[in-house]
Amino acid sequence: MPRSLWLTPAVAVKALPMLSEQPPWVQLAPFLLHQRARADSPWAAYLHCLPEALDSPVFWAVDEPALAELVGSQLGESAASYRAYVAGVWDGLAAGVLAASPAVFPAATFSPAAFLWAFGTLRARCLPPADLGSDLALIPGLDLVNHAGSAGPAWTPANAGGLLGGFGGAPPAASAAAMALLASRGVAAGEQLYGSYGSRLDSQLALDYGFVDALSPAPGYLLQLALAEGDRFADDKADVLEVARQAAAPAFALRPGQPPPPGLTPFLRLLSLGGPDAFLLEPIFRDQAWTLMQDPVSLANERAACTAVVQGAGAALAGFSCTAAADEAALRALASDDERMRLALRVRLGEKRGLLAALEAFQAAEAAAPGLEFYQERRLRSLKLMDEGGQSTYDPFNDSFKSW
Repeated sequence: MPRSLWLTPAVAVKALPMLSEQPPWVQLAPFLLHQRARADSPWAAYLHCLPEALDSPVFWAVDEPALAELVGSQLGESAASYRAYVAGVWDGLAAGVLAASPAVFPAATFSPAAFLWAFGTLRARCLPPADLGSDLALIPGLDLVNHAGSAGPAWTPANAGGLLGGFGGAPPAASAAAMALLASRGVAAGEQLYGSYGSRLDSQLALDYGFVDALSPAPGYLLQLALAEGDRFADDKADVLEVARQAAAPAFALRPGQPPPPGLTPFLRLLSLGGPDAFLLEPIFRDQAWTLMQDPVSLANERAACTAVVQGAGAALAGFSCTAAADEAALRALASDDERMRLALRVRLGEKRGLLAALEAFQAAEAAAPGLEFYQERRLRSLKLMDEGGQSTYDPFNDSFKSW
């Protein structure tokens, strides 16, 4: 699909320059509504094919029984946060840009419900690598491809003429002349094409698309971490992350049956760093501080890192109204045609399993912490001041010290 047919923020601003100061998605969402109301829009045929109703919990009615089952869940909180966020953006937009140009943005077309629909449409149909910032794009035709976790990427940047960019390194979405769907195997005539929307947990798929992948389930809990504002060492820790090119607020997928994700324990050690261990935040250690976090720092630090997850996971589990066993029983008893309730219970159960897995893993890590080798021991061993048994090799009566 050539770039000339993409709906992008740049295209939106060209048609509606009064949106130029808005974030990319806020440029594209009103443009989507603006073009959908025009019979002569170049994208009219595509826009009229877009579904009027979206299945995400963001759009469920307040009296939807399945929505009540999401109370205390990450999915329920995220859906409520989305609604509140979009409502706040709409209020600012309606009082500013839209109010200044009523002829361009008539009330019959632009309303809170329509704006929320546009937001949901962008969330559901803008896929990697055209799903963030100025790279955001609706790509007609390709966004009809359904998701399968076992498939290859739904969208692949391509050069002009359909030549795949992968031969010389796939170009970013911003510079791609086209986007393609690349089949990863032979496809029979009449067979449905699939692509992957990315490696996402069930809760993430449910939030953006209103479904979960039945063939490739991905239960779990998305743990979002960030430096604490009240941490006296927050600036130094931010510098460590910047030097190491690590995200300042990373998200980690806690999945049942799997060990904690790579990077989680080092980030927790950095978050917990303080007291006698804070010397590792000195500028002299800045280039190697993140590397040092890959191994245990001290017993106190390791225990603090583990405790953070144990307490956090415990608190999240306590926020649910029932146990994982109760969810399993409810799923077994559920009518086969109650899809929304099935989605809510399955996602809720997956979140609990992910939290329980993290809780157990870090409880075990905390119990094993006293037997670990910490930074000071590693440092002494590297200087040959400690033997393999952990005993000091320093001998003041050794000949090498007589000159002292």
